[in-house]
Amino acid sequence: MRQRPLFGYAAGTSRPSETELARLIAEGDRHAGDALSSVFAIGLDMIGDIELPPSAAVQVDRAQMRALGALYLAADLEPAGIISSVETLATLSATGAINVDLGPVAEPLHTFWRARNERPSPTERAAFYGRLFGSSFGSVGADGIANRDFETLMLELCEAMYRMDERQMVSSHLDTASNARIRSAARRLLGNLVRAGGGVTPFLAAELMTALKRALAILKHMHLRQVFAARDIWDVVTAIQRQARTRSGDPRVFVERGRAGMTIIVWLAEAAQKLRQYGQPLIAPQDPITRSAVNWLQASLTVSEWQAQAAHPPASPAADGGLWGNSGNGGSDWSDLRL
Repeated sequence: MRQRPLFGYAAGTSRPSETELARLIAEGDRHAGDALSSVFAIGLDMIGDIELPPSAAVQVDRAQMRALGALYLAADLEPAGIISSVETLATLSATGAINVDLGPVAEPLHTFWRARNERPSPTERAAFYGRLFGSSFGSVGADGIANRDFETLMLELCEAMYRMDERQMVSSHLDTASNARIRSAARRLLGNLVRAGGGVTPFLAAELMTALKRALAILKHMHLRQVFAARDIWDVVTAIQRQARTRSGDPRVFVERGRAGMTIIVWLAEAAQKLRQYGQPLIAPQDPITRSAVNWLQASLTVSEWQAQAAHPPASPAADGGLWGNSGNGGSDWSDLRL
């Protein structure tokens, strides 16, 4: 499987469809549900109600990682505006700040608004995502606590996968050094996520997946599309943000990065067993997980460029600095990648 060279997302790339997004959220919901089921089963086992197999402790680790995968998806769908735009529309409607006929959307929107105190607020979500994955795109929680090592460790793992795949295009021999690098990066990322996660993780993942499904059902309602003269849900999101005078980033990038990140984190749950076996390769040549690593790198490069532009708007066109450009800060993880 030959990988494409890494590059940022072009403006003409098509936006993810409603069906694609619904399928992705359903996958995250399945991971969250599996994690929650495992937690409940093990909790019952601890009080002696049921008997679990000897592998129960391993299942706990996998359950937490599946929940973290679902939460990573939720974290990247946050700046895409899935939940926040529906919350904004509900607030505008409740306060009379928007003058549109909501028709059949009014009832589910009101139900969504009434449940606002039963799910984490935008500030609480930002704080929780920050504690787990650092600052993805937007503000860190008010307490300033963030897992700032996560993105660097994720970058190291995805880069190691990418580089091994590139080497295997010119040699069919097992690349022992590359596999060792992947094992080391996977072990560090796994340890980081285990420390960042906690007992509440599966419960929050399930809550947020439910909120995403309900928000998506409202956004894709044909009545809203007609009201806002929208082609798809992303036009609906843009129209709502225009009404509220807010704006989010390009949804394509966040959806793709959320998909890839969730896939890699869930893969780590299964790879944890191999990490206990010395010298056992984690991935085979042309392993499908490498595609997720490449997609995560591409999307994260684009997000990183957005962050850099927001923090330091360029006064003039950037100098030629190779594929990653010349950041000029000398300490960026992305500028050090040198692909």
